[in-house]
This record gives sequence, C-alpha cells and structure tokens, in this order.
Amino acid sequence: MDCTGGTLTGMRSFSVLAVLGLCIYAVQSNEHFTAAEETVTDGKSSKSEDYIGMATTVCCGHESHRFACKEMVHYLFLTTGYLPALQMLPEPEPEAVDRIGLGDLAYDSTTADMPQACTQDAVVLIEKTHPHILRLNEEVVVEVKRLGDEEHHTRLTQWTRGGGEPLPGNILLVAGGGDDGVKHGTYELLQRYGVHFRIEGDILPSQASWSNLPQPLLNIKLTGTPMFDIRGLQPFHDFPEGPDWWGENQYKSVFTQLSKMRMNFLGLHTYPYSTSVGTGRDEPTVWVGFKEQVKADGSVNASYATSYANTMRNQWGDSALPTGDYHYGAKDIFPTDCYGSEVQVGNCPFPTTPEGNNEVFDKTGAMLKAAFEHAHRLSVKTCVGTETPLSVPASARTGPGPLNLYYSASRKDHFLTTTKCAECENLYEFVGIQGYVALGPGDGLVPLNTYFNGHLLDNVLSVKPIDGYTFVRTEGYINATQLMQGGHGDVTAEMTSLQIFYNAKIVDHLVAGTDDAKKYALSSGYVLQSTIGMVASNTTVPPVPLNYYAYEGIFTRIMNLGLPIDYYWIWTPEGWEWGKMTETNPVFQEAVNDLKGALAARDALNASFELATCGWVVGPLPDRSIFDKVLPEEFDAITSIDMQVGNTPVDKSYRNITRHKKWAIPWMEDDPGLTAPQLWVNRTLEHMDDAAEYGCNGLLGIHWRTKATSPQIAAMGMKSWDPTLTSEQFWVKWSKAEFGIDDPAAIFARIESFNLPRPVAWGSGPGAWGPNSKQCSEAKSA
Repeated sequence: MDCTGGTLTGMRSFSVLAVLGLCIYAVQSNEHFTAAEETVTDGKSSKSEDYIGMATTVCCGHESHRFACKEMVHYLFLTTGYLPALQMLPEPEPEAVDRIGLGDLAYDSTTADMPQACTQDAVVLIEKTHPHILRLNEEVVVEVKRLGDEEHHTRLTQWTRGGGEPLPGNILLVAGGGDDGVKHGTYELLQRYGVHFRIEGDILPSQASWSNLPQPLLNIKLTGTPMFDIRGLQPFHDFPEGPDWWGENQYKSVFTQLSKMRMNFLGLHTYPYSTSVGTGRDEPTVWVGFKEQVKADGSVNASYATSYANTMRNQWGDSALPTGDYHYGAKDIFPTDCYGSEVQVGNCPFPTTPEGNNEVFDKTGAMLKAAFEHAHRLSVKTCVGTETPLSVPASARTGPGPLNLYYSASRKDHFLTTTKCAECENLYEFVGIQGYVALGPGDGLVPLNTYFNGHLLDNVLSVKPIDGYTFVRTEGYINATQLMQGGHGDVTAEMTSLQIFYNAKIVDHLVAGTDDAKKYALSSGYVLQSTIGMVASNTTVPPVPLNYYAYEGIFTRIMNLGLPIDYYWIWTPEGWEWGKMTETNPVFQEAVNDLKGALAARDALNASFELATCGWVVGPLPDRSIFDKVLPEEFDAITSIDMQVGNTPVDKSYRNITRHKKWAIPWMEDDPGLTAPQLWVNRTLEHMDDAAEYGCNGLLGIHWRTKATSPQIAAMGMKSWDPTLTSEQFWVKWSKAEFGIDDPAAIFARIESFNLPRPVAWGSGPGAWGPNSKQCSEAKSA
C-alpha cells in the first residue's frame, strides 16, 4: 500500500502465497488494475472487427445515473478494447407517457422519443420510475416495479410497443429500484463479465469481445437483493498497519472500491482522551471539547496533544526508531525519519505546542471531510465515534465532576478519583461518590491532586505534595470558603468537607466526603489526619452532566466543519469484555446516562446524523441485549464487534434486540496475529449466516490491513448479494480471478480459517513470532 498519497493498487501475486510457500503455477493471465476517478468521455469509436452486434451504446435513463453509465462505458472499453457511445435517454412529455401506458402503437415507434441507438445492441441503465419502463413487456415491468431502492434486475430483453408487440433488436437491461440499484446492477453485470472488484483494486480479464461471452451471460436474468441493509467495513485505528497511515487518497480509494463491491458503510473508532499521549489514546479522528472552543469553520482554538501511530512512537511492542536507521535499504522507502499520517507532518511524533495540537485536529478534519464527501457521492455512509463514558480533556473540563471512591481488597487501598479508574485493572470496586469538584481552574480554586506510592501501593488525594509519593494527575479544583461555580452555568450546592484518614496498620489513606464514609473510617482503625477543603455535597447533583456539554462541543465541531457523517457511534470499552462488565456496576448506568446525554445534545443541535452503540460487547452481563431495553428508540442501532477477537460465534443476544436496528461485526483478521497470513473466509461466511438468523440488518468487517484481508472482504461483499455462497465456491471464483485457473481453490479451502497455521501471537504487541505448542503437538502426532 502506498501511504504517501497514491491509490491502493493491486499486484500480480497474492502475498499469502509467498508466506505459505505454495508453489502454484507460474502462469497468470489476468492483470490487476485500479480504476482512476476520471471516466471515459462521451463519444464513438470505430468498431472492432471481432465485435458482434452487442453494446454499441450505453443508454442512460437519468442524469443521476450518469456515473454508473460512465463506469459501464469505462470497463467495457478496458475489457474489450471497444468504446461504446454514451447516450442519455430523454424522458417523454407527460402526455406521451399516458400514450405509452395505453399502448398507443401509432405513437410508440422506434423513432419517437427513443434514440435509435438505444433500441438494439445497447446496454440500458434505467430506474424503475422512468416512463420508458412501460415500453417493456408486462413480465419485466412487474419485476422491475417491485424493486427496492438498492435492488436491481438485469436481463436480456426487447422494447415493445406499449408493452405488447416486441420491437426488433435486443437490449441488455439493467434496472434499479433507485439510483443505488442502478449502480449496483452495473457493477453486478461487470462482475458477470469477468471484472473482479477488490478492496485493494480491480482485476480485469484478458481483453475479449462480447461474442466470446458464455451463453448463460447473454441469456442473463437475475435480480439482486442485499442480505443486509448496512454492508461495509470498520477499519480500526491504533496500528501503523491500519488506517493510522491512510491519507485522503487512501480513504477515497477504499470508498471507491466499497461502492464497486456494492457495500455502503465505513465507520471509524476513536480511542478516547487520556492524560498522556500514546498508543490507544488521544487519537485525532474525533476532537473532544466544548462548543466555545470551536470556530465557525469547524477549526478549534483549544485542544490537546494527539497522534496516530508513527515510526517515532513507542506502540504495541514497536520501539521508536528513526527510519534513517532502518537496515537493508528500508530507510530509502521513507521520506522522513518520523513517518506516519499526512496530518502529522510537522507535528511528529506528537505536537508539542497548543498550536500544533490544533493543527493536527484541523488537518484531520479537512482530510476526513474531503474523503467523506467522496464517499457520499458514491452513496457510501460514513460514521465516527468515541468510547463511553466520554473522557473529557482537562483543558475543556470546567463543570462539576464527581469524586468516585474505589477500594481494592487485595491491595487494601482506597482510591478517590474523578476518572473512571482506568488504571485500576479490575482490582478495585466502586464504593460511592464523595462529593463534586470543579473540573477546571477558576478564581479562588486550588488543584486537587492524586499522589501514589508504588512500593506501598497507596493512593492519596492532596492539595500539596506528600513525601515519598509521586504526582499522578490533577483530579479537579476545590475552594475552602466559597461555593463551587460551574463553567456552564453556576451550580450552587451545599458544601461538605473533604478529609484525609489514615490507617497505619494497613498503610492506607482514605479520603472521605460523605458522613457515612467518615464514620466507616473512624470505626475501621483510621485516624483523621487533615481536612483538605470544601467540595459540593453529593446530595446535590449538577443539573446537566458535563458530558452533555462535551457532546455538544463534538457535534458542533462536526456540523461547523461540514463533516458529512451519517452516524455517530459510541463504543463500550474493551475492558467491558475482559472485565466482564455487569448491569449492576455503576459504570454501566454511567454509560447509559452518557449515551442519553449524547442524544440530548444531538437533538438540541438538530443534527441530522443518527446515533448508534458499538464496542467489544453488545452489552453487559447477564443480559447482553439490555441496551435495547434502556435506550430510547431514537438510538438507531445497537452493534458490536464479535468477542474474543472474532474467535467466538456471533452473540446470540442479537436475537433479543427488537426495538433497534442491529449490526454484527465479524473480524477480517485478529490483532494478535497481525503479522501472519489470515484467511478467514469460511468463518466470515458462517458469522454472516448467524447474523442473518438473529435478524441483524447490518454487517461490517473489522480489519487493519487491506490487501492481506482482501479474500474475506471480497467474500463478505459477494455473500451480501448471494446468501447461498459457500467458501468452496468463493475460492474457485477467487482462484480463477487471481491465477486464471481454479486448481488452487482446494488448497485455500483446506488451510483457511481455523485450519490456518498460527505461528504468531500477542507479545507486548501484535504478531510476535513464536512456537505454537498446540500446533507442534498436532504436527508430531500426524
């Protein structure tokens, strides 16, 4: 993949073959080709000598179909060497339509308002509402009129006189229920003709003429209906192998190929804001802040350090290393020592100034806007989102926030924090809220900081340093004498003292704000050390959650920027899967409130995009479908990636979701084995069948790489329109496209999915090479 601004171009051989050491025929007659955005202009060409009476003209039913019509001309020229003319099919006057419908034989001649070139030897691309549909025979009209917007019907047929007597000459009709149906029908026909569309590019057959087409195609009659309404990809950020290194051109190329594969969605996840930049945090896909920090054009005047993966950032097992220090000529591949996304040029590996922070977010917004506008021109929906509960940057946090008390029985340690205890590693249990503090600086306020002693495993909150303890972060700001003032409307609350208690026997500081917590401390061997200051009583909850204002800022920036998204999805964090999040955990209710806050902010702004959930699980235990019960129906969809990095079946709880749309997301590859070949066609098709059985109306594929995952992405696209497709059938099609023969299909069908050797695993990062004891024992026994 060219990550410097080129297109994703197919290559002659498939890289998996080299890795697996398969010696499969050296002859390959097909060529891979990525179509450029420019299309062939209208015009005529001299007729090829071997061309026999078909597709002399591509007739276009409406201006909105012009792109599909030009694509048909473009690919017919590339595959046959002959350039058909492009002819617009004018719509008759209203009174003429009435006469057509009545079968007026005198009016309905071959020379009325029907161009002569479109009456025979033509490919006709037309929507079901076009008046000329009535010039087809009754059987075809009935078939076409019942098409849904994305559905299409293709067949060899003839025009008639008002639906009766056939006119001389054949036409190849591609009829769609709507504009998308016409486009999908165009690409379906081209695939039948031997053009193969892949996420990394196109594969063209050897040049031939229509006279060489097999009879089944010349007698074609098919209707295309999608298996799912939403079909697409979820390219995951956080590795250099994925979209972290994509630029505007890469995004546009992926959108273009998705459209050709008759898919219609791409969604991006954003790792949330954290107090330190690095892997799995602070990504620039979505900016988080308040609306006052957003300019009219969508640029921002306040932000935080942000970064995508790059060669000078320590990340998931990769050490920061200038590309100039790479060996064996690899250094010559990269133009700069710090290489990564084009949005970070000048701010790599991280921006170091407030201006640099803003610049990275602004460049990312401009890149995504240009790419998403291209997607919308191709009828591909777009989506971005964050995790729940939303993490709000310190620069943006000014409203009141809760002091959450956690306790670890194994460490005998209390921990009071305004965060969600991200570093608690499932060792701490939530106890309760001890009060509210301002989350941003203000007049008369002093910072309230967390300090930690790693040797003693003891946390303590204080307004001044403590000997032997290391500063961790600022949790908020307190005032000992005045009521706390919120940054978004004053919040007047009763005050309570925040006090430090200490138990020397177990070496634990307990910072308490409520009467119950203070009584517990005194009855459990703790001694009062000092009073830190005054905080708002936990009996008074701020009238509007802080996250509402943050979502208001996020959505304001999206709208001011003009970023054309169709969905904003909010993810449950990865810890929900491995930590087995339950409905009774306060974090779940906090997430529900967070989601409702996002909905309230969207509605208040009259934003046009839909909201959805996503994440590592459909929902918490024991009822994974609980989001369907507790979220308003205004949330459009509930979705999730499959659990165990795709190695478990689709969650059956989708079956119980009845109030919302639901999308399943199988894995096109799993991140522990990111450096190894991953062929998951059979698993992908099985998960698609399960998703359909559970009533899912959307299916996406999560991935990082493109060409390496191309087989399963292609299989997903094909099965979305052919539910009966099997992995064996797919590998035959794939092998013929890649090699011109189907012999390799049996090899790939035998080794793929769970039969594929797995020589790598997670080792401080993806794809660490090492022996697999299970496979070694199987090999010895064989």
